[in-house]
Amino acid sequence: MKAPKDIVPSARERLFITVLLCATSIISSCTGSLATKGRNLIEKGEYVEAIDIYSREVAKNPDKKDSWRELAFAYYKKGEYPGALEAINKADQTDPSTFLCRGLILESSGDDEQAIKAYSDALTFNPGEKTRALIKSHLDVLIRTSLQGEIDNAVAQESTLVSSEIPDNTIAVVKFDGTLLPKETAPIAAGIGEFTMVDLSKVETLRLVERLKVEILLKELEIASSAAVDPAQAPRVGRLLGSKNVVTGKLVGAGVERFRLDGALVNTTDASSKLTEPGEAGLVLDQILQVQKAMVFDILEYLGVQPSDANRDSIMTKPTESLEAFLAFSRGLEFMMLGMYEEAIEQFRLALQYDGGFELASAQLENAQIAFDNRQFGAATPFQLENQFFLDVFNQGLGNGEMLTNFIDNSDILQPGNENPTRLPNKPPQVGQGRTSAAVTGNIDGD
Repeated sequence: MKAPKDIVPSARERLFITVLLCATSIISSCTGSLATKGRNLIEKGEYVEAIDIYSREVAKNPDKKDSWRELAFAYYKKGEYPGALEAINKADQTDPSTFLCRGLILESSGDDEQAIKAYSDALTFNPGEKTRALIKSHLDVLIRTSLQGEIDNAVAQESTLVSSEIPDNTIAVVKFDGTLLPKETAPIAAGIGEFTMVDLSKVETLRLVERLKVEILLKELEIASSAAVDPAQAPRVGRLLGSKNVVTGKLVGAGVERFRLDGALVNTTDASSKLTEPGEAGLVLDQILQVQKAMVFDILEYLGVQPSDANRDSIMTKPTESLEAFLAFSRGLEFMMLGMYEEAIEQFRLALQYDGGFELASAQLENAQIAFDNRQFGAATPFQLENQFFLDVFNQGLGNGEMLTNFIDNSDILQPGNENPTRLPNKPPQVGQGRTSAAVTGNIDGD
C-alpha cells in the first residue's frame, strides 16, 4: 500500500489558516487584559471588585488616563459620586467619553447645571455619530427641565426678587410683535428678533438670556401665542428672567409690502425705556437687514457698549442671501414657539433649499428634529448614555478584531452567500444588568 502523498494546502487555505492564527493570538492577548477584567466585573455589577482592580492599576500607573476614566465609571455605577468625580478629573480631558462620564456623574449627584456643561463639552470633542445623537437628545430634555425649574422658582418667589441685584450686562430679547402685518409676512417679526439676539450675543461683554428660557417664561405667562411683550410688561419679564435689560420690537405696515420697525430697550430696575430710531423697509432682504442692524447698534449705544471693529464686522455679516430662505426660517421659528415641531422642520428644510449655507436654519432644523423625535419616541435616558459610554470605551480595544472583520469581509475566504459570523450585534450591552454569553456553532474541526 502506497503511503499517501503529503497534502499541500492551497494559497487560499494557507491564507485562511493565517487569519485564524492571528485571530487566536489577538483573543489570547486581550483575554487577560485589565480592560477585559474591569469590563466583565462592571457587566456583572461587581463594582467593588472593579474599583479594586482599577485602583491598583492607577496606583502603579498614575498617568494611565484610560484607567482613571474606567475607575470613575465603576465608582459612578456604585453610587460613590465624590470618588467618581475625583477619578474622572484625572482622565483624558480631550476625550468625549470623559465628559460623557462626568455628565452622568454630575446629573446623578443632582448638579444638572454642571451636567449640562459636561454633556455640551463632550459634543465639542467630536464623539461618534450615535453618541452625539444620544447626548443631544438627552441634553434637550435636561436643558428644558432645568430652565423650567428656574422659571417656576422665579415665579414662586417673584415678590422677593430684587432687580438691583441683577448684573447690569444681562440682556434678554423677547418676542417681537408682527400681528399688525399681513398674515403672510407677520412671521418676519420672529426672524428679526432672532437675528437681533444672535447679533447681540456677538458682543463678549453682554450676557444673553437663552432663547429657550425666554420661550418657557412667555408660555408660563401665557404670552407666547399672543402679541409681543408690551414694554409695560418688560420689567416683570426681565426680573423673572434675571435680566437687567429687555429688548422688544414692533412691526407695523408702512405701505404696500413695506413695514416699519420700532425697537425698545427696557430697564428692569426702573421700568424706563428707550426707543430705537424707526426704520422702514420693503420685502427686500438687504432693506430688512439694514433696519435690523441699525436697531442693534442703537441698543448697544443705549447700553453704553462700544463694539470692537471685529464685533461690528461680525454683526454686519448677512446670515443669508435669500429672502425666501429668511421668510421660511421666520415661519419655522414661529412654529417652534408654538411647539409645532413637524411644521418647523418643514420650514427650516425649505430655508436650506433656498440657501444651503444658511447656518442658523441648519442649527434650528437640528433643534426642531431633536424636539420632535423626543416628543414622538422619548428622550435618551442616562441608562442609554451609560451603555453608549460602555461601547465607546471598551470597544476601543477591538481595533485589531475590527481589522480582522474588515479583512474577512473584503476577501473571498468565506463562501459566497454565507452570513458573516464576525458581525457585531446592534443591541448595546445592558451594563450591570447580568452576565453576557456567546454561543459558537459550526464544525470547528472541519470534519
